[in-house]
Amino acid sequence: MTAKLSNPAVRVGIVALVALVIALSLAVPLRSFVRQSDDNAALAAEVAAKERSIAELQADVERWRDDAFVEEQARSRLNYVYPGETAYVVVDADGDTPGKLPTKAAAEQQSGSWYERFWTSVEQSR
Repeated sequence: MTAKLSNPAVRVGIVALVALVIALSLAVPLRSFVRQSDDNAALAAEVAAKERSIAELQADVERWRDDAFVEEQARSRLNYVYPGETAYVVVDADGDTPGKLPTKAAAEQQSGSWYERFWTSVEQSR
């Protein structure tokens, strides 16, 4: 048996086999480490995005705590005025006010029932 181990080719084969076993035993933990590092980076980015979102929402809350901002929003969005003031609505050239939406009855009258619209779309697709 000593004669077989003294052969250089056998020694190289044994060393190669041991190196292969060591490499394979390290591959799985290394792959797990890389995957966990990627997951940690993704979670850190998600945490940073959530913190930015929280900061923006807190800034919104602070803005809404200001009475002047609330008053300005009520005047611009809801067209509120103080008693005694006169509110004017600007009308476009065609007579529609900006942001005026058709009523539900007018929309149903123009378009018909859902199954008529469906059948019309089927016929148009041919």
